[in-house]
Order: sequence, then C-alpha cells, then structure tokens
Amino acid sequence: MRTEECLSALPAESFFITRYRSAPLPETVLSYQYRVVTRRLAKEDEASVLAKLAYRLSKLNGGIPVVRLSGRTLVSFEELALLDTGNKGKTVKFVERVPLTYHTAAGKRALLRLVRGYIKSRAATKNFIVGVSDFVLSPRFRMKDKEDLMGLQTGVVFTVELDATNSLVLECDMRSKILRLAPLSERLTKDDDLDLVGRQVSSIKVAETLVVEKVLEQRVGDKDERLGMSVLEYNKANDRYEEGSEPSPDCPVIACRALEGSKVYHYDSQLLHETLSLRGAKKLDSQFASQLADATRMDTAERERFCSYFVRQLKGEDKVDWLTFNDHADVVGRSNDYRAFNVALPRDNLVFAKKKRGSSIERGIINHGILGKVGKVEIGVLFPQGRDKGAETFTSHVLEGLDDLCRHSGSFEVVFRRDYSPRNPFNIQAAVAELAASGAAMALVLLPSRGSGSPYVLLKSELANQRFPSQMIHMDTHLSKRELANILVGVTSKLGRCENWQLDKLLWAPDLFIGISAGRVDEERLAAVATAFDKKGSALDVTVEIFSQPGEKIGESRLLHLLEGALLAYRTVHGNLPNAVVVHRDGEFVEINYRRVWNHFRELDITMTLVAVDVGLPPRVGRFTRDRKEPPSPGTCVLTGDASGLVITSSPRGSRGCPRPVAFNRVSGLVDIRAVGGHIFWLSRAHKGSIVPPRLPVTVHFARKVIGMARDGLVPHGTMGKRMLFV
Repeated sequence: MRTEECLSALPAESFFITRYRSAPLPETVLSYQYRVVTRRLAKEDEASVLAKLAYRLSKLNGGIPVVRLSGRTLVSFEELALLDTGNKGKTVKFVERVPLTYHTAAGKRALLRLVRGYIKSRAATKNFIVGVSDFVLSPRFRMKDKEDLMGLQTGVVFTVELDATNSLVLECDMRSKILRLAPLSERLTKDDDLDLVGRQVSSIKVAETLVVEKVLEQRVGDKDERLGMSVLEYNKANDRYEEGSEPSPDCPVIACRALEGSKVYHYDSQLLHETLSLRGAKKLDSQFASQLADATRMDTAERERFCSYFVRQLKGEDKVDWLTFNDHADVVGRSNDYRAFNVALPRDNLVFAKKKRGSSIERGIINHGILGKVGKVEIGVLFPQGRDKGAETFTSHVLEGLDDLCRHSGSFEVVFRRDYSPRNPFNIQAAVAELAASGAAMALVLLPSRGSGSPYVLLKSELANQRFPSQMIHMDTHLSKRELANILVGVTSKLGRCENWQLDKLLWAPDLFIGISAGRVDEERLAAVATAFDKKGSALDVTVEIFSQPGEKIGESRLLHLLEGALLAYRTVHGNLPNAVVVHRDGEFVEINYRRVWNHFRELDITMTLVAVDVGLPPRVGRFTRDRKEPPSPGTCVLTGDASGLVITSSPRGSRGCPRPVAFNRVSGLVDIRAVGGHIFWLSRAHKGSIVPPRLPVTVHFARKVIGMARDGLVPHGTMGKRMLFV
C-alpha cells in the first residue's frame, strides 16, 4: 500500500491549536537564589520542608513565586524579604543573583514552575480563583438555576513547556464545574444524617476539587493542633472569607484530601460546596441539568475565544517583563513546524461478516453482522426477586434480538434461571455460586430499573471472583437495534470466542501492540496492567498484577514480566515471537530505566518503539471553514514536533462540542511519527466490546479501565487471555 493512501496531507493553515507562544527567552534570565541552612533535617523530609518554606516566602512577599532549584537552594525572579526562621533550626540566606540555567534538567524544571506561578499570580490580580494545581476559575458563575440550587463555573486548565527555540508554549483548555450552591454547613444543619464521606467538594475561593474524608467534631473556632490556630483564624489570615461577612465559629470542620492526593487538610464547612456531575444535577433539577449539559459542551469557537481571553489577562505589571504570550492561538503551518495529515484512510478499513467492509462499527454490525462464529451460547439468567414474569419477557426480547444480529453464526439458550435479592450480599453470593456451577457459559444479569439503587457492584465483584463473564442490563432499557448490537458485541468479547470485526490495514504496523498502565488500588497497593493486541486489532491477552508498593512506579523486573507475558500471548496465537513491537504507555515514560528492557528485546531480536499516549494536557484543535471555527474531523492528526503530535479520534456529540485530542510522543524507536498517529486512531476502533469507539486506543483504554475496576474489586488478578471480562 502506498503511504499516500493512508496519510493524506491536509491544508496546513486550515487548523489552529489552543497553544500560545512567548518570544524566545533571553539567554540570561536573572534569578535570585537562596540557601536554606538547617540544623535538623532528615533527608526524606527535605522536599517537604523546602516546599513549605517556599510557600511561606511567597506569601510574605505578596505572592511572588518561589520554588526549589536543587538541593537546599530556593530560587525566584525577584528579590525577597526573608523569613526569620532561625529559632526553628532553619535559616534562609541570600546567596547570589545569577542567570537561571534553564538548559539543565533542574533549571528547566524550576523555570517552568516559576512561570506557572506567575501565570496564576497574574490571573489572581484579575480576580480569577487559583489553587495549587494549574487550574483557574472565572470569578463569576456562568449560569445559575432559578431556585439558586446549582451554578456552573467555567475555568481554564493550562500547562507550560519550553520548545526547541527556547520559547515558552502555554497550552490551554476550558473546564467546567457544577456546584451545589448551599454550603455544606447549611446542609449539615438541616440534615443530621447527611453522609458526605467520599463526595467531591470545592471551595468558591479555591479552584481544586476535594474529596471528603470525615466530618469532624471539631468546630472552626476551636484551636487546630495542626495549624497552631483555629481554622477560622487561619482562613481570615489567608483572606478566605468574603469581605463584610462574619463567619460562624460553631460550624463543623471537614477533613478533605485532594482528588489526586492522599494528604488530608481541614476546611471550614461554610466554604465548601458539593461538586456535582451532570447525573447528580439531574436529580435536583432535570430541566436545568439539560441546560448545563448543553453549556458544558462548548463549541470550538467558544473554547478558543475563552482561552485567548484568559491569555490576554496575563499581561502583568510585575518585574518579569520578558514573560508575555501571543494572545492568539497557534495556526498550523504559520511560523511553526506543525504539519497536518488525515490518518483515517483507507476509509472502509473495518472488516465484518462475509468480509464486508465499512467505516462505521454500528452500521457494520447491524447491516452485516459480526465477523466470527459465535456457536451455541448457554446463558444463565439472574433477575431481581418479584420480577419473574417481567424478567422472562425481557430475556426473550434480548435473546431474539441477539439471534437476529448473529446472522445464523450463533444461537443463545437459557439453561439456568434464578432470582436474587438486590440488597442482600449473602443472597447474591449464593445466587452467583449456583450460576457458576450450572454449566452456563455466560451470565445475563438483569438489574432493577435505574434510580432504585443498583446491586451492580455486588453482583459484578462476585462474578469477577468466579472469573465468570457477565452482561448487565437494566430492565428499563429500550431494546433498540443499536442497544442490542452493543449487548451482542459485549457478550462475544467477554466469551472470547470470536472476533466481532477486524482492522484491514495499518501502515507500518508492528506485529504486536502492548499497552501499559499503572495506578493505585489503595494507599498500600499498586495495580499494573499490560494489554496485548495484534496488527488486526485482535485482543490476545490482558494481565493485571496487584502488589504492595508505596510509590507509583513500575519496577524494571515487574515491567519485564508484564511485557514478556504479552510476548508469550502472541506466540501462543501465532506460533512465533513478534519481530516488531510498539508499546503504548498511559502517560509519560518517567518512572523506569529502559536499559534492561531494551537489552532483553535486543537479545530476542525484537525491535521496540515506545510511545507515550494521552500525555499531559492536550490543547484543543480546531479548523477554519470560511468564516467559522469548527471541530476537525476524526482522523485529523497534527504533528507538533519530530516525535510528537495530536490526533482526533472522536466526533462531538450533537451539534455542539469540540473533541479532545489524544496527545502522543514517540519516546524511542524508528516508526514514522505519522504512522504512530494512525495506529492510535485505528486502535481506538479496535474496542470489540462496544459499538461506540473510545477516545483512546484500545491498548491504553483497556489498561486504564482495568485499573479503575481493580479499585472496586471487579477484575481478577492474573491473566485473562482473550476473555475480556471487564468490557
């Protein structure tokens, strides 16, 4: 196949990216450097102590950013008034004013942290709400409901990098947050039984989203031993209350942690509001929730306008006069090296039954049927107590629909039936045990109607412990052809008996794709997942390992074990080891030394390409059409460097919205970077358990999903083979 058939160049200046550039940095960015002298400081405490000192110095100096450079050296772009900390065994001393060498790893890290600090401090002067993370909120609610129950806040999440020309590149995207307007203190007063533990909350004064750990007996006027003062006094000192409003000292203190962290902080319940999902908002006001859903799906032009407005607000009057950004988004091909390609070619690259080809998974399944032979499937049915007749009728409709879609490639027969008590875990355990011993190959689990309290987690975890495939369906589901097609591909994927569809051609495709991800299961344990797919997008294996480890890193030995498992899965199917492998890592490759991995693959005569997928914050991509700014078509790939790019894998829902691209970076290897974007796009079409393609390639999508389900105990430890129990 010719390269041009799969990688068609697109008109460069038809696209823009919500990236904003500075002029190249001066060769000498002067900095003030300070040394922390300590009498008592354990090595493991060094980072924490220095971070606290940097924060205190920043607060003392009106918010001037201060960060750690290396060792016990702090750095700022402006001269600082110093803290008197000698009585605590720590002294901060001015060392020198010298250029910040941003060509070293430590210097670059410090530079970018300082720049992010200035962005937030400048945003704060324009009344944006800032926090610890790189997220700022607009000071005004974008919309509220008539009853003042809920409000929508809009903000910007951003990141900053340094490019090859030594220009700073600011990447932005819009984020929305739905808040329940009544503070938690008011709701606790009205409802003594209100259970807040585990709920997400926010402060109108702080941008971060938090998770409630506990409602304490402590009151905000009581002395807090951790702070050395009351929470009330601390908040007054840090300007957390609205001017003129007198807070009550009798309100409860709430212990919260950051959404992505483990450290617990104490907050005034008067300042906290519950953060709602669209589903949660619907429970309060379904009509307003639909307005919120429309408002959060901002179109391309609206996102670009808001991001550009935010960047214009960053023109500060501080002493760092070199820190300015263009206030218009980057246009592809204009004063940059960006290139745009269509990687969604050839168009009809999906193969269904009787080798019929198409580009739509949904239409392909409904019109042609699944590719492989299902055979006879013996079904065991579990249904809620008291719903015998309804369950029988509903099951018949489901199986008739599946038989019709199978096009004579398979049949479904009920061999076991049993009811269960939705709220009784012991009854559910007994029902699952009977089902597992019945000889059925698959469980069809009927759930009560939505909104009545779902036993999904209880049932799914028991079935996972038995390694028993299951398909869950709410009994109020409308069994359209589309819904039945989705159920069918879910059933066949979990059975692992056949292929639902395949990819026809991939440019520069390796023999094997491997996806790697890791994430915390709880405070003590880490889950590491490896997925394996061949170049047709066929699943070979998914392996999950859960082990005790304090950090977030995958050790070399464990990584090698996961990769070797994928190689063995390939050999089991194909009879030999692959010649070429592409590894997709979920996020940045930062935690491992590759030398051992490289050497092992080299010894096996296997070429390996490492690709970081869904890296950091991807900016939005838009396209110009006459006088409009619209979302790009799926398959649009913009290369932002020699080894990096953005690829659009999805379409906006409805008439509004702007799809979030997948950012990728080829860390090593020789596969053409355009082909890397094409692999990511087509592997997003290789999720054989759903007719709706995910945003991410199935390598990473599956790995990430398994980690999420491992936290709930919904996937078994070890190798699953082709049986995708988790889809």
